[in-house]
Amino acid sequence: MATATNIHYKTNIFNSIKLGAAEAVLKVCQWRLKTLQDQCSALRNPPNSRYGHAAVAMGQRIYFVGGWELTHSVGCGNEMVVLDLEQPDERERRLREEFHARLERERRIQEFEEQQKQKQLEYENRIRLAAERRREADELERMIYEGEPNLERHNGHIQH
Repeated sequence: MATATNIHYKTNIFNSIKLGAAEAVLKVCQWRLKTLQDQCSALRNPPNSRYGHAAVAMGQRIYFVGGWELTHSVGCGNEMVVLDLEQPDERERRLREEFHARLERERRIQEFEEQQKQKQLEYENRIRLAAERRREADELERMIYEGEPNLERHNGHIQH
């Protein structure tokens, strides 16, 4: 059987759950309001309406140049208006993909440069060793011609 204390306790728990949920909803609403205010403050006044302009679409943007406003010419090249058609989430995805692609490209370039350095070092070592062998061979030739006693030449090879 439910006592008055038990009912009062359950009511307090129920009220505190409702209060907690209401506070969570309030925080979400405050965050959303701040987000919308930030977005609105970032907006600029739209350009005046015009006609007779040149427009070109490139990617997710449309560029407008020149034309006429209601009372006067906008000019030729004095003002350009860009209309960005890309959605924010799409832009974030594209930027993320471009970032990772750039990282991968830089990694490949660095790897290629390291391989080139390694090949250059190997080439320089081969050249150095070949020059060393030529010097040794020339030195042995000189030693033979100078009359080194234990060296003889046999069919182009030097023997001891």
